[in-house]
Amino acid sequence: MDSNNRVKTIALPGQCFEKGAACTWRSGNKFAIYPRSQSVSKTPTNVPENKILIIQREILLFTPILRKLVNESNGTFLSLQKVAEAAKTTDNQVEFLKLSRQYRSIIRVCIENLQEAAGKESDGVAKNNLLSQITIFYSIECIWHLCEILYIDNVPGDVVLPFLLEWVRFHFPCHEQIAAQLLESCERGSEDHPEYWDTVIGMVVQGRVDVARALMKLHSAADSNEFKLVDNSLRSMPVYSVYGGISTGEFTISWKHWQAECRSKLSSRVLASQPQLELIMRAHLALRSHARRGRLPAADLLLSAGAALLLADPLLFLGKYCDFHRLYKNREFKKAAKLLVSLITSKIAPDYFWETLLLDTLPLLESDEPVFSSSDTFEIMLCLELRSGVLNGEKADLLRLALARNLARTSLCDVEEGE
Repeated sequence: MDSNNRVKTIALPGQCFEKGAACTWRSGNKFAIYPRSQSVSKTPTNVPENKILIIQREILLFTPILRKLVNESNGTFLSLQKVAEAAKTTDNQVEFLKLSRQYRSIIRVCIENLQEAAGKESDGVAKNNLLSQITIFYSIECIWHLCEILYIDNVPGDVVLPFLLEWVRFHFPCHEQIAAQLLESCERGSEDHPEYWDTVIGMVVQGRVDVARALMKLHSAADSNEFKLVDNSLRSMPVYSVYGGISTGEFTISWKHWQAECRSKLSSRVLASQPQLELIMRAHLALRSHARRGRLPAADLLLSAGAALLLADPLLFLGKYCDFHRLYKNREFKKAAKLLVSLITSKIAPDYFWETLLLDTLPLLESDEPVFSSSDTFEIMLCLELRSGVLNGEKADLLRLALARNLARTSLCDVEEGE
């Protein structure tokens, strides 16, 4: 219906095209346009210089930087196929991890090259395109790194929390950078810095308790009873380590004792006059209670932290998206559908992820039994129309058809249930 609006019009330059033109396909995705008269005249005329105009669709992977990424990663994936074949008879987990890290290294080099090119680019449109590519490939490397921790690396004793904290520190270094600036200046009254409290809580969430305590000592009220109470709680918090020399049973006893003390302090409302300190205690207690001994699955850990812990929206989104794939892989389709709808209707999804989110609904829409309710279907329809520019015409039409078919199925089910 809107096909005319999607047709790209190209203005052909030069007088040589005034009396007609012809088109011929060339190799790849190119075609050539050249002047050609529709009638044969016996009278010689002054014809301007002939021109051949080559038209081709711009493809990102044909740009030099991304072409280099494709070429270098090709060798990694060829090696991966050999390792996967050998894994049928032997355990090649170490090789899988090595190849995964090699691929992430290639992506990081690509990101550095894109950043360098963006710094030199003076054209606004080209610069924005490079910045968009940086965001996309940074997210790819970030998600790949998380999957590497969860599914490829052999984590000792399945204690995944320390590795997740390292992942957070590596990909979200903003709090650490501000903390370094504040500690370097070492000025009393640092709470006047606009990012002070976010940085303190960020360090707590990342498990950098010593840094958080050092930042708290820069507060003008650091000598107050409230600050001393929180500092003592953070200092005495038990930390589990696979190589710590204590059993999990011993750690659990000390952990529960510490946890009870923290809850007692919170319930007594001794921190009521310092809401930021109270938030630190609640944030630290929630994170550690859900991630006891670091054995909690990473997607659940990220979900349990939530916005209350001031985690960045991209981190929260990635955690929920990983959980969606876990549910789908386990064939828990109704739960996966519910989580996907919550992501689609949320405000935390990055712009470049919308096409992926919307297309993820297709296999669930084609399931044997409806997993999206009629109201969920309407929500997806609304989102599709609001973001109509995300999907091209064919994909959007396919999704609209699947949504309409699912709506008919769910409406029929609603009628039968009503009867």
